Amino acid sequence: MDINIIGICVTIFLSVLSLALAVFFGLQGFTSSVVKKIDEIKQDIITELVGIKGSITGISTRADDILLLATAFMKVQTTGTITVELEHFGKTKVSAEPTPSETVYFVQPEKGKLNSSIISKIGKQTELSPFEIQKFGRETAILTIGNTLRIVCPSTDAKICTEYMSFFLKWLDTKYADALQKEMEEFERDIKV
Repeated sequence: MDINIIGICVTIFLSVLSLALAVFFGLQGFTSSVVKKIDEIKQDIITELVGIKGSITGISTRADDILLLATAFMKVQTTGTITVELEHFGKTKVSAEPTPSETVYFVQPEKGKLNSSIISKIGKQTELSPFEIQKFGRETAILTIGNTLRIVCPSTDAKICTEYMSFFLKWLDTKYADALQKEMEEFERDIKV
């Protein structure tokens, strides 16, 4: 065998080996950058999906709240177990919905304005809040739906709940009505044009 042929064969072999190594390392670098890009895209998609999931959960929660309020409002419009006559609020419908853990009352006056925020404020300034804490160990939850109150008494004892509602309605027609009138006058009296 000729030395030139062996030299050519070794040169071809080394060239093919060099080309193979170049292709191998080139593909390895290329695939790692492609994999890195795919991972970044995947992470971006996951981040977006988590945000979308959070938004959907928030929308679902708000929709449930709106449905609850609408249902409560519709029930108030069609029910009214008893009607009591209050001096400042006229004929007032009172409905009770006992549940396994609490009693929900709806109070719908014929006239006058009811506002849960103002009731809470005046209740803390008068004997309502201490009476609630004495009866239930905490204050009741009151929500205004239109001009209807939704009162959640944290008790299922009919005697305690009816005592509370009797006290509340008397308080509403006296202390609340008087305090509301004074507060409105205080904020309206000095308005000048």
